[in-house]
Amino acid sequence: MGTRPVRTAWRHWRRVLGLLLAGLALAFPAEADDPVEDALRQLASGDARTRETASLRLGRLADLRASVPLQDRLASDPSPEMRAAAALALGFIGDPASLVSLSTALASDDPVVAPAAAEALRRLSDPSTVGVLGDAVGGPATVPAARALEALGDPRGREPLRGYLRYVVEDSLNIGRRAGPPPHGPRHHRSDEAQEAVVDALGGLGDREAIPLLRALLSGREQRMARVVADEVEADAPWFHREDRVLVAAARALARLGDPAGTRALLEGLDGRNAWLRAESARSLGAVGDATTTSALVETLARPLGPYTTEVHRAAAEALGEAGDERAVPALLHALATEPEVAVVATRALGRIAQRRASALAAETPPEPPPPAPVERGIVDRLSDIHPGEEPRD
Repeated sequence: MGTRPVRTAWRHWRRVLGLLLAGLALAFPAEADDPVEDALRQLASGDARTRETASLRLGRLADLRASVPLQDRLASDPSPEMRAAAALALGFIGDPASLVSLSTALASDDPVVAPAAAEALRRLSDPSTVGVLGDAVGGPATVPAARALEALGDPRGREPLRGYLRYVVEDSLNIGRRAGPPPHGPRHHRSDEAQEAVVDALGGLGDREAIPLLRALLSGREQRMARVVADEVEADAPWFHREDRVLVAAARALARLGDPAGTRALLEGLDGRNAWLRAESARSLGAVGDATTTSALVETLARPLGPYTTEVHRAAAEALGEAGDERAVPALLHALATEPEVAVVATRALGRIAQRRASALAAETPPEPPPPAPVERGIVDRLSDIHPGEEPRD
């Protein structure tokens, strides 16, 4: 009989203890696994694919704790794909201490690792890397290295880019007799993508010394350009001509440098029957931002629809928005009633023009005069004591 109260009390306190423990668990939940630590553990895996995935994950997390382990992997991992992933991750993390490791990886000229290292250096955007990026021009990392030099905007990046272009022009035109490759980029990867990146970078860096080389690139391929503009390519040639991108890039760079030959070549591209060339010429004119080409772009936008012309109209509308010329407003308003894809781009272009106009008006409007300074309380009190017809007291 005496044990029943004890059992009842025990059950009661057991329930109380359970509720207390549950409350503590809710108030202090178990600490979740650290995603960075988890990815670092996977970085030591024996499987190359697992290490590569962990590197990319660490890049997305962008935690400085991963910088040193990733630099170690970049320097010593046997898998080129893994080293490339480590380089890209270091670019996303943005640790200045990784500049040396990335520069070493870029100088290795590994066809897999070097482009990733150049892209990472572009993200870090450190002026001290101009030299190593310039040395990479002509190698497997030419494209990201050229883009990185353009993004840095350092005039020192012009020389290696110009040296690469000089080699390409002289080699393609058989000008002179080269004693050997120039000092920058002895391999000289001459892919169209590399040439396009270098040409665009020279235009972006404002290198007027490159104008003769860019003109030679255009004139040396004059016959090919004329055939493309006149649509005299082979019947089985693809709609997208990769080779033409270099020519359009050269014309775009010349136009950005203020050379009339570039603008003239782009305007000739607008008049061709090749849809790709018309679209690229329109985009390039928009990137240049020359308001004198507005009438030609308006005419391109107003041309009747035909095969592949939707992309041409979209490019013309986009270029008119970039130029910001108010004379294009009627043509853009008319484009709103055409194909939906064109109407969307025309709407954005009208918004750009309106925004530019509003900014110009704001700059022309004189600032409002500052509000009058508040009157001191003592003066107000003094004036309140003055009766009509009386002079103020001393």
